[in-house]
Amino acid sequence: MPVDRVNGVELYWERRGRGPRLLFCNGSGLALQAVRPLLDPLAGTFDLLAWDYRGFGRSAPVTHPYTMADVAADAAGLLAVTGWQSCRVAGVSFGGMAAQLKVADSRWDQRWLNAHPVDRVLAERLTAAGQDQQDPAAAAADAAQLQAREGHDVWDRLGAITCPVLVGYGTYDGIAPPHNSENIASRIRGAELHGYQGGHGFLFQDPAALPAYIAFLQAPSS
Repeated sequence: MPVDRVNGVELYWERRGRGPRLLFCNGSGLALQAVRPLLDPLAGTFDLLAWDYRGFGRSAPVTHPYTMADVAADAAGLLAVTGWQSCRVAGVSFGGMAAQLKVADSRWDQRWLNAHPVDRVLAERLTAAGQDQQDPAAAAADAAQLQAREGHDVWDRLGAITCPVLVGYGTYDGIAPPHNSENIASRIRGAELHGYQGGHGFLFQDPAALPAYIAFLQAPSS
């Protein structure tokens, strides 16, 4: 897959699958390799475009601070590279901020993990991602990304969104509590709001979540 200079930085990106065009915006602190369980089914249904954020995965290391506006400009630059004039957008966590660490699930004590092997795999994946930050370059990328999202505030602009929107949340999310999603949906005319069983990783945890998102994204655009 290619690496292109986009918005002043070398970004690794992937495009695969067939169907409606879909731009995938990843969560914070993660490279694409960490979310293959999400990307693979999406690529089976959509013409999927996804990329490694600055400093992550196979994109170039971070060399200076940046803002959420830069992340959005990175996404817009990739759309220009691929020649897309329009597309659907799916954002997970930090990716939701780009389109618009670690209390992922308040139930995740040892007893819960022993009884729920799927959640255990997700917890181990998140732990491994955190350990990767011990590498100086990865730690710098993580710090720059966290700094960028500190200034994210689009509350007064949410009402300008006119496309169909699905706001989903995990009912046990300790990072972005359900009331956050409720407030976001309240600002967007016609937005759908759905809660799913799980925490911040509910797309991995609740078997109903990903099919619901795919069905929403497959709906014909008006």
